[in-house]
Amino acid sequence: MKKLVLVALAVLSSVFFAGCATYRLVGVSVQTDINRDVFSETTKVPDFQQRMEKYKNIVVSLPKDYYDSGTTSASKGISGAEVLLRESHALWITEIEREFLKKGYRVLSRQKYQELLREKKVKTSKEAGALLGADIIVQINSLEYNPKVSIKQKTKADLSFYKSNSKGRKKGIMAVSPKEAKILSDMVSWLVDTSFEPFAYMALLDCKLIDAKTGEIVFFYKTQLLRLKSGREPRMETSYLFRRLDSKWQHLRLPKQGKTAKEKVLTFQIHAQAGGTREASQLIQSEMIRTICSDFASNLRGRGN
Repeated sequence: MKKLVLVALAVLSSVFFAGCATYRLVGVSVQTDINRDVFSETTKVPDFQQRMEKYKNIVVSLPKDYYDSGTTSASKGISGAEVLLRESHALWITEIEREFLKKGYRVLSRQKYQELLREKKVKTSKEAGALLGADIIVQINSLEYNPKVSIKQKTKADLSFYKSNSKGRKKGIMAVSPKEAKILSDMVSWLVDTSFEPFAYMALLDCKLIDAKTGEIVFFYKTQLLRLKSGREPRMETSYLFRRLDSKWQHLRLPKQGKTAKEKVLTFQIHAQAGGTREASQLIQSEMIRTICSDFASNLRGRGN
């Protein structure tokens, strides 16, 4: 008899608390502000285009730390030197040199240029450029490529609050108290971060053009480009179901209605991982570098243009 009474009390208690539970469905719209256009910063001397018409020979100069250690001895001079450009930066330089070739310039050996700078008697870009017969030096300040850049600052999440039942069915949009909104917003923020943590590919080029005869800087160029990973859309929408019981909010898994919230997350993550393979990353890297170098070249116009 006592056992039956305890069971009855437990059942009544569960019914009571279930009846007192409050449900909220929070709709989430995540917008990532990634613009696919190239926005570059340029500064030119007033007669830059006229100068570019006169220049014929160019050479690309890179910081020392963009080169791997070779077997070069300073005493060997140009003929015996071996300068190896790191693979990650070689893609950039190849594209920059190709763009100048397409515009009708004569591209001089960057290896010989670097070797001259390593000689004791050649200490400046101007001297090395003059010895090579260069008219213009493309001096690279920075080349960067990062396949996993957090874009949290460029991501905004808009929340909508709905009355709901235990199955996550909407019962109309509602205004919630500031305290409740803060609690649910913090929980949603954590769920969004763990489910949709937005990462992007980033590429950056920062360089300047120096007149090899005078040493004058005639052109500054800088741009940064961001691309979303394959399978990731700039706008994502989902919903989260919460229950308040005993003054505490809990996140519940939505019952299956077409696709559940968890299935949406898993689908999104699978697409993101599929686009994160080494091959896909290399393709995106090459495309981004070509895009930036093409934009850089378009600001030069070129000989005869």
